[in-house]
Formats: sequence, C-alpha cells, structure tokens
Amino acid sequence: MPAPSVFISYSHDSTEHKSWVLQLATDLRGAGVDATLDQWDLVPGQDVATFMHDGIAKADWTCPASTDGLEVLDLLGIFNQIDLAVAVN
Repeated sequence: MPAPSVFISYSHDSTEHKSWVLQLATDLRGAGVDATLDQWDLVPGQDVATFMHDGIAKADWTCPASTDGLEVLDLLGIFNQIDLAVAVN
C-alpha cells in the first residue's frame, strides 16, 4: 500500500511560520506521509500556480496552514473548517 500523500499550502507571512510549516512537513514525512512542500519540491523558475494545482490534484489530502490561529481555510471548497492538532515529539 502506498504512503498517504499530502500537499501543504501555507501563507508566507513570516520566517517563523515558514519554519513551523517546514517542521510540520518533516514530522509528517517521519510518520510515513509523503508530504509535498514548496521548500523542497518547487524548483527555481517553475510556475507556482501550476505547482500548486498539480500538488493539490495529485495528493490524497491538502493541508492549508494559516497564521491566523488554528483555523485552516479550505482551498477546494470541500470542508468548512478543520481543527488540526499536531503532536510534535
């Protein structure tokens, strides 16, 4: 059975938030989830909109992360709100 996959989309509001998202993606990969993150997978010169579209289309899950508390916005119109808790060891 292939590993579950997730595309992580997030606001680039601050270096702190980008670091938090990087740690989230690292933790997910450590837990066996195939996480796609621009910091790893977007190559210089690649079209960002195409990268996002393809990432969302190919992934099993999309994880949009905002800096506004733990409220997560739905990019695809599937969910109204997701409460996300991540346990980091």
